[in-house]
Amino acid sequence: MSTFPKLQVKLNALGECLRRPCPAGDYHAKLEFFRCARSAFRDLYYAVGVEGGVAEMTPSDCIRVNPAGDGSAGDVYFHTDSVYLNVGEVAWFNMPYGNILIRSASGRKDYRGGPNQWLTLDEFLNADRLVAAVLRVSAEGRRMRLLAA
Repeated sequence: MSTFPKLQVKLNALGECLRRPCPAGDYHAKLEFFRCARSAFRDLYYAVGVEGGVAEMTPSDCIRVNPAGDGSAGDVYFHTDSVYLNVGEVAWFNMPYGNILIRSASGRKDYRGGPNQWLTLDEFLNADRLVAAVLRVSAEGRRMRLLAA
């Protein structure tokens, strides 16, 4: 039983999208992927709270979608003051492992961040493990900001 049951339900729906063929070229499948990812990231926002770097931010401030063109699946980003999480095309090309990018960030304008770290699809789709990873990486991001100040 997950500590975050609502988030787990949303991650299960997102997992169904990620286990289907890559939606590049399929407009409706792409929209479904974006809808599922945004919904899961909205619940992730509430699960990680201030410790996840979302102080003074709304869910729409943290979640971005890059729809890309017809030949790409696009990407969805969860970017707070201290963590950057990306799910998208790279997940399909690494199936069945599904590498999901997560790294620390030292602010909302930081697109380089700390070193790339990768979550497996199983880690990403488990609410407790995902929240723990976001909080761990977020702590690194807060340390980066303090050192830069």
